[in-house]
Amino acid sequence: MPRDPELHARILDAAEAVLGEAGPHFSMVAVAERSGVSRTTVYRRFPTQGALLEALVRDRGVARETVAHASTRSHVLDAFVDLVRVRPPWQVSVEAVAERAGVGVATVYRHFKDRAGLFDAFSRERTPRGFSARLTGDGTDVRGDLEKLAGAAMRFLIEHPALLSAIVAPDPEAEAVIRPQGASLRQALGGYLAQQRQAGRIQGDPRVLTRSLMGMVIAAIVFDPRASAHDPEGAAAALVDLFLDGCAVDGTT
Repeated sequence: MPRDPELHARILDAAEAVLGEAGPHFSMVAVAERSGVSRTTVYRRFPTQGALLEALVRDRGVARETVAHASTRSHVLDAFVDLVRVRPPWQVSVEAVAERAGVGVATVYRHFKDRAGLFDAFSRERTPRGFSARLTGDGTDVRGDLEKLAGAAMRFLIEHPALLSAIVAPDPEAEAVIRPQGASLRQALGGYLAQQRQAGRIQGDPRVLTRSLMGMVIAAIVFDPRASAHDPEGAAAALVDLFLDGCAVDGTT
């Protein structure tokens, strides 16, 4: 019997629900968010996504055919993520991803169509863009929501220095990849802030607020990388405190 069977069951419940909804787009990030625990906690119980999917087969009776497609797709995406940690995504070839994942090039194309499809999946499923897209203005915990988003963005950019460099000093090749992704993140965060303003929880122009918050996250990493890397949650909380001092409506955040 696993240690802390209640937590074990909670994670499996979330994983089963995510698999049913997302299918091949199944991700550990989505499982953590669905279960209400940290990714570290999920990975402590299930070191890999394959281990979690195997547990669904073993403990929940999920058909192996159901998890096979998700497992292969995730394995390929994991390989892409590993490569992007050491080089810009526009320099990562489909052939390199296939070699890293130990699969044929045709398998990568079958799941993602092309390199652009790989990067789009990476952006939607493995970056703060995915988290921001799930923000809703219905929540009353503006501070908590923004701390989670800022912390996720800090951790991501610290782990992907090539992307941070491309944001700070983009070149023409990087622009074609970074600009659409940044626009999606700004749109999602801007929509959330607009809803919060409409609810009377914050004040100010959502577009200006969005640029300000994103700029503060990037500046914190560039000018104080050690502090950001050592305690991204603490750095995010301090940053959001400063941000909300400028746009909060008294007593609402």
